[in-house]
Amino acid sequence: MMHIEEICERAQSLPASPAILPSLLKLLAQEDASLNDLGEIVTRDSSLSASVLRMANSAFYGGRRSFDELSQALLQLGFAKTHELAVTVSGGRWNTVELEGYSWEPGDFFRHSLTVAVIAKKVSEKSSPELAEVAYAAGLMHEAGKLALAYAYPEGIEKVRERQQQKKESWLEAEQAVLGFSHTDISAKLLTDWGFPDSLLAVACFYPFPDQAAEANRRLVQIVHLAKHLTIQMGIGNGEDAFWLPLNEEVPPLLSLSEEDLEELISDSLEAARKLLRENMLSGRIKL
Repeated sequence: MMHIEEICERAQSLPASPAILPSLLKLLAQEDASLNDLGEIVTRDSSLSASVLRMANSAFYGGRRSFDELSQALLQLGFAKTHELAVTVSGGRWNTVELEGYSWEPGDFFRHSLTVAVIAKKVSEKSSPELAEVAYAAGLMHEAGKLALAYAYPEGIEKVRERQQQKKESWLEAEQAVLGFSHTDISAKLLTDWGFPDSLLAVACFYPFPDQAAEANRRLVQIVHLAKHLTIQMGIGNGEDAFWLPLNEEVPPLLSLSEEDLEELISDSLEAARKLLRENMLSGRIKL
């Protein structure tokens, strides 16, 4: 049986780790953060810079004109949009690694994670605007442990599948029974190793059960929990384990969201995800 430390160590071999993401998140806490600060972080990684520039030239980000240099894109798009784009690429390059995992089709893991991120931001804009950008990053990285497990220990997932089918229990329970830990534990270990803030660690640990999160980060966890549930309902990039996660019915009222709000969120999020994913909205390989 493989230990969690070994899984995380092997997962470091996955291409394009999101190690720059914590630096991007720290900028959000700096009142005097500038475009130059953001550009300095992005340009540390030439591949990241190229991907950000390519996405900036997409129809969704670039609009009517194209950019030849990253500095042009930064000035035209502004801090907030460029920051979101850089977070998307930094986390997304890692998330687009193709693994079968939980019966994923090519592109499913990133498709799902990106939609959770999009919805988490929109939920935040309605209930806690100050958390919107952090919620986006948290949604993007909330299941990093699943990708690590699929890469480092795919035979472990097969054992979990067998247990889940035999016992008719949730995937999380089956992971715990078979492995001695769950994908949420792997996520937390990876994010700790990469230097992510406590708020994202809380989401990684407790998004399935937000009432168990410490009060300081509970609202962010609730936001991602709801975003995850809505993404599952929408059927975007779901793995075979998707429907083990029930909605905590207390969360929408705690976030001051009505049924009408939830319907509007689904509609708006579908449109936003469609703009980002375009022809890859429901299927197909994704390249950033």
